[in-house]
Amino acid sequence: MRYLAFSRLHVGALLTIAFVSGCGVAAAPLAAHTVASSRSRAGTGSSERPSFLPLSFTAVSVTHWWLLGAVPCGAKDCLSIKTTTNAGATFATLPAPPGTFAPGSGGQPAESSIRFADAKDGWVFGPKLYATHDGGLRWTAIKMPGVVEELEPGLGQVYAGVFPSTPCSNTGTCTARTPHPQLWRTRPSSNHWVVDRAAGAIGDSLAVHGTSVWVMNAMLTRDGYSIGTRLLHSTNAGATFALEPQPVTGIICDYSPVSAAVLWAYCSGGHFMFPFISTDGGAHFTEVGSQTARITPVGYANGSGLVAASARIAVAASSIPVPKLGMPLIRSTDRGAQWKIVQAQPSSNGQWSLIGFTTPEVGYALWQKYADGYATAQLWRTTDAGAKWTQVKALS
Repeated sequence: MRYLAFSRLHVGALLTIAFVSGCGVAAAPLAAHTVASSRSRAGTGSSERPSFLPLSFTAVSVTHWWLLGAVPCGAKDCLSIKTTTNAGATFATLPAPPGTFAPGSGGQPAESSIRFADAKDGWVFGPKLYATHDGGLRWTAIKMPGVVEELEPGLGQVYAGVFPSTPCSNTGTCTARTPHPQLWRTRPSSNHWVVDRAAGAIGDSLAVHGTSVWVMNAMLTRDGYSIGTRLLHSTNAGATFALEPQPVTGIICDYSPVSAAVLWAYCSGGHFMFPFISTDGGAHFTEVGSQTARITPVGYANGSGLVAASARIAVAASSIPVPKLGMPLIRSTDRGAQWKIVQAQPSSNGQWSLIGFTTPEVGYALWQKYADGYATAQLWRTTDAGAKWTQVKALS
């Protein structure tokens, strides 16, 4: 099995999803993206806010999930955690790490993402880091030398992308000695983190599946560290890394591994997105899909999402309406050659954010929209590899 979590947010989207591992099994995460304000006002409307707005989601089985979200607390919003052990039939509330942020001000939540590796060991992060080892009943602040922007569990290890709190580009002091973004790791039950020095300077798009780790490299420029030109790939839990080609050199891709060998990628090429697949762990990538087909994720707007359920099946959604199609979920069952609409948009105002599969059959998505002047979100679920979707009513 593979297990999942929502990652940080797309620009212009409220939520997106990534895989994490649980119960000592493999993981396949979707890389994180720039955070967008998840509780911003949308013009005029009522002052009433939703009672719970999901920010991030993680699961360690098809029945056991957690959601990190925002709840009103006076004039600001506070973090809250909801959990289910019965596949979303009911939810209980757990304490969350401290932190408030102002709705409608463009400010970010104190922490924006949650991951669990198993039923006990989990983390809330972005920018700070908190850990729990009792399923979310108590949280401990973990001191890290920078901002924790990405975190993904694997088989017996947890990995975090830690970026300098004050980039040298802000101070004009970039040199070869400038602190660089680093990959850190620990065991799920431990709060002792160490630098994975084999990775060197890292970029974005951390992905983990079992003992395989992928992350973009970084290179030093006069203005500081920027996205590199290669993909760092480890097959031994980060002990060593090889440099492999990116699908398109020097641009950000979301990596969605479904095994140690099969790795889907969805890459931002300027204003548009383009899908690729590798069957050799990332050593080679082949572009999939057709830009001329009526239904295709090729050429979707920048910030759109695509993730894989298996070596042959993937689901995608655009971040803005597609002419004559709107905002449906689309699905391929032949490695991206052809795509079909599988779920229409639930309403005229909103957008999908993708998607994670706990198994090749069970997966999740969010439909986000604005209601009464504030953002709201619906959690949707599939049990047949994305062919049909139903809303998780207990969370609405």
